[in-house]
Amino acid sequence: MKIEGNQLKDTWRNIIEKLTPKADKSWVVFKHGTCVILNESTSSAEETESEAIEIMAEWGPVHPGSSAGDFNIFKSPCEDGWIITGHYPDMYTFVGLDEGEGNEVMTGLLGRGRRDEDGRDPQVVHVEHKG
Repeated sequence: MKIEGNQLKDTWRNIIEKLTPKADKSWVVFKHGTCVILNESTSSAEETESEAIEIMAEWGPVHPGSSAGDFNIFKSPCEDGWIITGHYPDMYTFVGLDEGEGNEVMTGLLGRGRRDEDGRDPQVVHVEHKG
């Protein structure tokens, strides 16, 4: 079952808090489960959101045959699911354990597809600004 809205925000908060070097960074969650963690500080939540949207629009869409089609998959440190990475550092997509038909390749492709959706139509569901 795909998680959405507040549950998606809470899932990413739990994951990021476990990733100690990332816990003090601003981050943004998009509609289909992709999270962008910003390495540079921003002056406001609006700037955080704007920067994350720019990153998502540039680096989120999948282009088969290029590094934009690549992904890796690893078990979430605290949630029942998988984290799918791509070619942009600090852009991650969450996929629940009950998704992907129990197959890592299918799970990775599902996450990559969700990143693509978020990149082509970036709809923010949560902004966590750390000033």
